Amino acid sequence: MARVQAHRLLDAGPVRALLERSGPGTKVAAVVSERAYVDAVLSGYANDDPGLYVPVPVRVKSFAQTAYLRVPVPTGELLAHGFTTPGPRRART
Repeated sequence: MARVQAHRLLDAGPVRALLERSGPGTKVAAVVSERAYVDAVLSGYANDDPGLYVPVPVRVKSFAQTAYLRVPVPTGELLAHGFTTPGPRRART
C-alpha cells in the first residue's frame, strides 16, 4: 500500500506541472504525503519550516489526498507564478 501511495504522489499532476514549469536550476523537488507532513514537519521532528511547503490536491486513479510540495531552489516560472498553477479566472460582475 505504501509503495502504491508513493507512486501515486510522484505521478500526480501538480508535481508534474511544477517540474515542467521549473528551470534547469531546479535540481530537486519534493512531494510529501499528508501523513509525513504532519508527522515530520508539523511536529517539528524534521526541523523544517512548514511555510516552505505548499499544499496541493492529488488525484490519481482512485487515490485522492492532499500532498505538500517543497522546492529548495525554485527557478523558471516558479519564481514568477508560484508552485501551483492558477485556477480559472472568475468573471468580474
